[in-house]
This record gives sequence, structure tokens and C-alpha cells, in this order.
Amino acid sequence: MSVRTLLRQTVTLAAPATTDLYGKSTYGTAVSHPARVEPVSELTRDLRGKDVVVIADVYLNGDVTVTHAYKLTLHDGTAPVIAAIDKHTDGRGNVRYTRIRCTR
Repeated sequence: MSVRTLLRQTVTLAAPATTDLYGKSTYGTAVSHPARVEPVSELTRDLRGKDVVVIADVYLNGDVTVTHAYKLTLHDGTAPVIAAIDKHTDGRGNVRYTRIRCTR
């Protein structure tokens, strides 16, 4: 089964463009991606090692370029914080899908 058949929602990702003196980022043009958004409630650690509650997992087809600094907007218009990014590969090392773990 292809991952693509499960992607029934749309999310947008916007790369950071600039950061002002106060640390507030501005973002470039958002790019739409077909996605699967699954609500979850799990404890994980963010980049700083702080415990955070994951509220959603977002699955994207293939090897999508995304970092923790990107702005993710879900299909319902909310913009959660990116807590973790996982790349899942097949037996040949090809990235099948990208999972983004979201928190508040």
C-alpha cells in the first residue's frame, strides 16, 4: 500500500525568512503538501530536552525538506510547534514518508 493513498488532508510549510532583534521569525511563501494528520497524546522531548506533550503526528509523502524552525499550518488553520521530525525509510534506504510531531 502506498503512503500517498492515506494523505487526505492538506498542510502548509513555510521556511523561516528572517529573524528580528527580538527573536521573532518571519516566513517565506508557504508550500502546500498532502498530509495525514493524526491526533495523539504522547510525551516526548523537544530539541532542548524538555518534556512536551505531542498533540498530533503529521505524515508527508517522501523526503520533505523541513526543520524545527519552519512554520507548519494544519488543515484546520492551527499552527502547532514542531517538536520532532522523523524520516522513515524502506529496505533500500529510500525515504518513504516524513513524520512531524507537533506540540502546543
